[in-house]
Amino acid sequence: MNFEKDVEAILLDCFFALNKKRKCNFKEVPKDFYDDEVSGEEKSLLTTNTNAQDLKIGDEVSYKEKKYIIYRIETHTRITKRIFIR
Repeated sequence: MNFEKDVEAILLDCFFALNKKRKCNFKEVPKDFYDDEVSGEEKSLLTTNTNAQDLKIGDEVSYKEKKYIIYRIETHTRITKRIFIR
């Protein structure tokens, strides 16, 4: 069984990096709360290890026609990585 292909099949979005289209799920969550105000959002892309293997901190990615810079990459599960962008 190829679990990575199964996971990729349920990723609904895509982003571009290093001239390559990659499947992902986008996540945006409030970062800091101050007296009922939010001071920013944390944006990340969940993708497979294969889609992330050639990416590194500082690389530029494009998601929904906006450009971002990778500032952190974390292993999420054995077959996925979460790429944090700003």
